[in-house]
Amino acid sequence: MARRTASSQSEHDRVIEAWAQIAARRFSGDVRVETNPGDLRRIQVGPDDDPRFPDILVWRAEAGEGRDGTAEVVAEIETSDTLAENEVSEWAAYGRLMVPFHLIVPVGSEEQAIRLLKKRSVRVSQLWSYEMVGGEVIFSQYLELPALSGARVVRRG
Repeated sequence: MARRTASSQSEHDRVIEAWAQIAARRFSGDVRVETNPGDLRRIQVGPDDDPRFPDILVWRAEAGEGRDGTAEVVAEIETSDTLAENEVSEWAAYGRLMVPFHLIVPVGSEEQAIRLLKKRSVRVSQLWSYEMVGGEVIFSQYLELPALSGARVVRRG
């Protein structure tokens, strides 16, 4: 995993919070939006033998059979200093989950992200870009692929 500078980590965490707010407004009902900013590991998705801790997890609370719920969307935020080949294995793991995977990258780096995704054949449902404008985070959708049916198990950490 690539290391971020302090200012980049601050940007990363601000983008996570802004994206989570949008996701909370977009989804309704008993859907929950939880985040793993910085080094926090509050929510996980995937099998017990390979748990993943995405930046943002949108999930539906449906406890049962050793699980807390069903994932609806997994989202990862990258900054200019983490948009690199060593992050692609993490993206690939999210892409293998049977849940829409959204990748959010800094504006202007969408083509670089696509090259990295293609190089490792990573499945992504949506590619978004973000930019900081006057202290506000502005998102733009760059790419959308068909959604998958099915979901994976969610466990609270």
